[in-house]
Amino acid sequence: MCLAYISIANAVQYVESPLIISTAEDLRAFSKSVNSGNSYRGKVVKLSADIWLNDTIGWQKWNRQTKMRLWTPIGTSRTPFEGTFDGDGHYIAGLFTKTGSETFCQGLFGFLKKATVKNTHIRYSHIIAYNYVGALAGYISHNTQILNCSNGGIVENDRNFTGGLIGFSSGQNRIIGCSNYGKGYGHRCVGGIIG
Repeated sequence: MCLAYISIANAVQYVESPLIISTAEDLRAFSKSVNSGNSYRGKVVKLSADIWLNDTIGWQKWNRQTKMRLWTPIGTSRTPFEGTFDGDGHYIAGLFTKTGSETFCQGLFGFLKKATVKNTHIRYSHIIAYNYVGALAGYISHNTQILNCSNGGIVENDRNFTGGLIGFSSGQNRIIGCSNYGKGYGHRCVGGIIG
């Protein structure tokens, strides 16, 4: 992450620049960083381009036997993302998960806590998982804000809490200006925006 400085009233103030993500490899490296314990609390992460995680031919029919590069969600219950993620109107396409009963909290983000995700759109993606599943995030908590986001992919859940955008919301979170026109499948607690 770069540091820039500006002079205000003869004083030097350091301003931390946003972390810019422009490729699939950048996004995978960011996921690994969060899952390794970097919460990005107080920091901004921003997309500068649309991101393609896989070739999306036939994405509607992807299943557990499909041979695509699997996505590892950003953040876990032990290492949640706590910063601001600004998609800047860009979309993420080709996101694919196929997990079994050993995994929870699946989506672009696995677990968000006191975070903001905005202007981020999921397209041509297929998420197949077990519990707490949403295209944007599996689980959000502690005053997380989801602003102007959307999903056009498919979310399939073998158990409970399936949402087009968010699998499960705990606490006083805000979801504003969001939409889902993808398909969602699950057993209990299935919703277009939140499971």
